[in-house]
Amino acid sequence: MPTDNTDEWCDSDLADVSNQFEQLIVSDSLPNLPPSEELFRLMNPQEIQSLKDTTFHNFQRKRNPLDTPFDPVERTDETTLDQLIIRCLHIVEVLNVDRTCVVPKRVLNFHWNFRNGQWSPLGTYLATIEPDGVVIWDISDTCRKRRLMSYRHSSVDQVDFSPGEKYLVTYKRPEPSNPSELVLKIFEVQTGEFLMGGGGGSAGVSWPLIRWAGGKDDKYFATFSKNTVSVYDTDCFSSLDFRPVIIFDDHVVEMSWSPTDSILALIKGDGKKQSSKVVLVEIPSKVELRHKNLFSVEECKLYWQSNGEYLAVKVDIGFKLLRIKDGGGDVLNEKKMHAFAWEPNGDRFAVIHGDHPPDVSFYSMKGGKLSKLISLTASEVDALFWSPRGKYIVLSGLKSFNGKLTFFNLDTLQIMATDIHVKATNVAWNATGNFVTTALITDTIDYDELKTPENGFKMWAFDGERLHWLQRDSHLLQLDWRPYGGNIDELIENPLREEIPMDKSFDPELWRTDETALFQLVIRCGYVAEILQNEGTDVVVPEDVFKLSWNDMNVKWSPLGTYIATLTKHGVVAWGGADTTFNRLMYFMHSMVEEVDFSPGEKYLVTYRRSGPSNPSEVDFKLFEVTSGRLLLKGRGDDASGPVIGWGGGKDDKYFFMLSKKTVSVYDTASLTNVSETDSLCLSDMKPILNVDHVVGMSWSPTDSILAMIKGDGKQQSPKVALVVIIPNDVKLRHKTIFSVTECKMYWQGDGEYLAIKVDSGFELFRIKDGGDTPMDLLKVDNMLDFAWEPNGDRFAVIHGDQPKPDVSIYSMKTAENLGKVSKLITLEAKEADALFWSPRGMHIVLAGLKRFSGSLEFFSVDAMETLGTAIHLKATDVAWDPTGRYVSTAFIAQDMEEEPEEEHEKGFKMWNFKGEFLYWSHRDHCLLQLEWRPYGGSIDEALKHPEKTSLSRVWTRAIKA
Repeated sequence: MPTDNTDEWCDSDLADVSNQFEQLIVSDSLPNLPPSEELFRLMNPQEIQSLKDTTFHNFQRKRNPLDTPFDPVERTDETTLDQLIIRCLHIVEVLNVDRTCVVPKRVLNFHWNFRNGQWSPLGTYLATIEPDGVVIWDISDTCRKRRLMSYRHSSVDQVDFSPGEKYLVTYKRPEPSNPSELVLKIFEVQTGEFLMGGGGGSAGVSWPLIRWAGGKDDKYFATFSKNTVSVYDTDCFSSLDFRPVIIFDDHVVEMSWSPTDSILALIKGDGKKQSSKVVLVEIPSKVELRHKNLFSVEECKLYWQSNGEYLAVKVDIGFKLLRIKDGGGDVLNEKKMHAFAWEPNGDRFAVIHGDHPPDVSFYSMKGGKLSKLISLTASEVDALFWSPRGKYIVLSGLKSFNGKLTFFNLDTLQIMATDIHVKATNVAWNATGNFVTTALITDTIDYDELKTPENGFKMWAFDGERLHWLQRDSHLLQLDWRPYGGNIDELIENPLREEIPMDKSFDPELWRTDETALFQLVIRCGYVAEILQNEGTDVVVPEDVFKLSWNDMNVKWSPLGTYIATLTKHGVVAWGGADTTFNRLMYFMHSMVEEVDFSPGEKYLVTYRRSGPSNPSEVDFKLFEVTSGRLLLKGRGDDASGPVIGWGGGKDDKYFFMLSKKTVSVYDTASLTNVSETDSLCLSDMKPILNVDHVVGMSWSPTDSILAMIKGDGKQQSPKVALVVIIPNDVKLRHKTIFSVTECKMYWQGDGEYLAIKVDSGFELFRIKDGGDTPMDLLKVDNMLDFAWEPNGDRFAVIHGDQPKPDVSIYSMKTAENLGKVSKLITLEAKEADALFWSPRGMHIVLAGLKRFSGSLEFFSVDAMETLGTAIHLKATDVAWDPTGRYVSTAFIAQDMEEEPEEEHEKGFKMWNFKGEFLYWSHRDHCLLQLEWRPYGGSIDEALKHPEKTSLSRVWTRAIKA
């Protein structure tokens, strides 16, 4: 065997040393072993010193010249609190949750790992198992990993740290024929020195073989085998005196250390299974702090509260609850106990009990008295998972209830959300209590069914909001969040995500500097929402930039295209960024939200939800300031076909109105500027600047503070009066009495120059900006089917006439021959059209036959008065122009996820140019639920600098649901 000054070591040397050590450990001929070590055998001083002095220690030092003593890594980076590891196939990945977009991103890989990675208890190190031993890493820098030390033990199966991270234990099964035979080695973490070895046999050995006392001083550890507990002092590592300091050999059936002190809880029997008692012993004095007799006990379990203040002892008919500090106790009698869990660092605990489906009860030990807080009856729950910071708990039905999840707030005693993750076997919280993950974790790799829908994990907020679904190509074998042993409150500034303010570095105008943003659109398909972008002549296989949370509701662009809003069960998330980057900017809390709306200038956001079954005709709303997330106003309104709150035209967001019980109330947003940082106004607290009764319809000018209203006198058969009013002075620009009206609709031209009001016989056309008495024209049109103004122009189109093929007429409010009179430009007869879609830049229009004409499309030039092209998109229901007027998309949009189309050609969308020339077909696996181009609030002519592009790539993806 090589000597101490040998420079190189070969694999055969390693085999010799390893075999010698393991044979010594597992042999039955070790002399002078105490009775307690009949199954758990430690090396005697001469044997371990011999190995340390001759071979093993020197081999480790020579083999790993990079391993040098190091100081523990101090964690000062808040982002490390959001790290987790997963193992998929033979790769251990370190993921970091980006709080700006709440997405787990892979930052580090450890390849060819056939065993799970292991965080140290305080989260300082990450240990990986390699073929010839264990390596610990520093990953405080999330962009790279730094190897700190290796510990030689070939073919290790598992690794464990002491609570204070001073020592590391490796375990191995040396004989495949006897999998219960274990060999262990204990190392000093910072120096890598091999300190001690041992082994365990089969019957009577309790796992783990080494049990560490609570606290971070790592002073004592114990072994438990054959109803005997042996306690050791870690001073033996330096003295080489491996005799136990205390032995408990009087029929111990269970043991557990306090998590914070050197207090050992033992359950002792009488050897006849007739009775037992629980004993609390202080180590090393062996002073008996407490004992409690237990009668007729078949099974006992010990549950320490994380601060070591309470101990629960499970017996056949309930629990014995011991208060460690004052010596008191209580008895909880609940039959058929299934699970128990203490609130971390708190006085409360949860119990699952009763018949199937069981109940969940919460209790408190506060004030020295046991009291029940609440019981949830018939709950589909079989496991309990507290937030590490208390207050919140996940009640999960993993085994018996198909992955049901209930997010519960124990402070308010309310269920925050319920959801499901089918086949999930694992629930885990991150150290801050912000995030929860659920996953299907398997013990082995099934290569026959490697790819399944259950691969990967889902991430939730503490209150049950769906955040993200990260999929993988094979089963997960591990998922563990990085622990943190310090004070969370001292390290993090914003522990809960609703308190995170908008990133001050976000520039809402930056995205406008990138021309490619003009060609972005969002689609929602099946359970995925994606932002796509035109980039070539073919359909490019897109690369995922983001995969975010899942949701089964539409997303929504803001009017100027700065933000995109996504709806969750608990509120709305606003995202934004430049180029292909979309970061999470702000969260607006409103549980069970159903709709969201922005003000025209994007200063405010309004959320809506129905009031409930008792008031089905009413909706609750909340109005927020976008940049700060502050709740400014809340109230209730009538459930109408449109938003409860309507905004005054223009981008200054100066006025808004509400229509309630046929009364229009107009408000000035200046009254919201005095709202304090912590309070919000109720609608009843605001004084309207204008009230108008008997209103049956209204509409703001898109550019000015001009409100158009249709007003009656309260009698159903009476004539209607059209009022055009300037706000806030209540100056009437024009009013018109309308007779024989069954339905009124209002259509504003994009620049606010013209207003068309549909009546039974045609249209009343108002010239708003012509001055004087607001000139008006009457246009008679029979059987009108659709109407549309040319954006920012003087022309409009009308579909009218009898079926089966109506006519399409195009008019102008201003021609060279007739500056102040409506003139017909052309009538296109017998067209298969029932909808009109102007280009946002005017000049071109698509005459679409969507409902009754099987998707016929005619691309018409109004300037040239000619058809540029015709096409068909069978069963198309939607036509949309991009903001540049270059591209047109057509698609079949389903009303819900259940409406799956019969034909493959209905899944996806087609892209055309403004001439009607087909560009490409973007096929999808499921039907589309939404398609919207990104709006652009600036000047298109100034933004366009390059020739048109005609392909597609994905720039943002939002995974929605399992």
